[in-house]
Order: sequence, then structure tokens, then C-alpha cells
Amino acid sequence: MSKLRCHIENFGEEKIIDLVRYSRQQRSLKRTGTDDVEMDKVTTREILAEHYDQGRSYIERLQATIPGITARKSAAIRTQLRLL
Repeated sequence: MSKLRCHIENFGEEKIIDLVRYSRQQRSLKRTGTDDVEMDKVTTREILAEHYDQGRSYIERLQATIPGITARKSAAIRTQLRLL
């Protein structure tokens, strides 16, 4: 608000109106032209299923065996991970 008051004192109210017009023009130029395009109806279940499948495939790609890990070492790693 103080910046607006300073701007009015320095340049006058007419410049504020010009600034508002300019910002409105810039916003209208940023539009992509997809305002009248209808959106596909997607259920929440479909979205969740897609994300579940993506997460599952990501986890499967990350899983690997680490050679030479004993039960004691793997238990220590699990406890440290749980502490995070």
C-alpha cells in the first residue's frame, strides 16, 4: 500500500490507471486460447490408479540387491531409515 501511495505522489492517479490497463492487457496476452476447450471428465479413482501405477513402476526400477549384506547389516540399515 505504501508503494502505491508513493507512486501516486510521484506520478499521479492517471499513471495508476495506465498501469492497471497495462497489467490487464498483459494478462489477456498470456492466455493460451484454451478457454473454450472442454475438459475430459476424469474420476479421482482413475487419477489415483495412474499415480499408483507410476509409483509402483518407479519403486520396481529402484529395487536391487546389494551383495554381501548380512541380516545384521540390513537390520541396522532399516533402523537408521526409520529414524529419518
